[in-house]
Amino acid sequence: FYLFSIGELTHANITQPNRNSILSEDGVDGLKTGVTDAGGFGLAFSASKNERRIIGVINGLKNHQERHNEAKKMLDFAYDDTNAFKIANREQNIIDIPVYYGSKSHVKTTVNENIGYVNKNDQIRNITVTAIFDAPIKAPIAKGDIIGYLKISEDETERKHPLYAMEDIQPSGFLRKIYQNILFRVKRN
Repeated sequence: FYLFSIGELTHANITQPNRNSILSEDGVDGLKTGVTDAGGFGLAFSASKNERRIIGVINGLKNHQERHNEAKKMLDFAYDDTNAFKIANREQNIIDIPVYYGSKSHVKTTVNENIGYVNKNDQIRNITVTAIFDAPIKAPIAKGDIIGYLKISEDETERKHPLYAMEDIQPSGFLRKIYQNILFRVKRN
């Protein structure tokens, strides 16, 4: 973002100012201003503050001042009136799932993307996060296998994200299988 955040650029003895008037306000570090006959004045901006990145796009405005005012309103709303929550981080161990006939008794699972949620400060939502899987899972298991889902429910909507095995689990040997069968039968009774 360095090139988008500098105040002016000189090349071949010609200095061009950055026309992004909200640059440096509330962590704004770029991005692009523009104006066309059909689209009016517009701005695509990026800002980073308190480990939170905001991207905003606004278009169809009448002049520079209106573009500045409306972009500032958007930025203020995003930081002052909303919260962001982390639900799961990529490559973070989410849950250990029991393994049957494996060289290990559990397999660590993860998601392949950061999962978060944004809402308005005055709207407390009922969000539940549930790991869904059939256990125990029979070995062998390869790293990257989908072995369940992370279900995120909010009011009447739900999203599912695959749970991936974080490690290989080899099949257990003959004696370990006998031992696991005994344990499994004892737990069932």
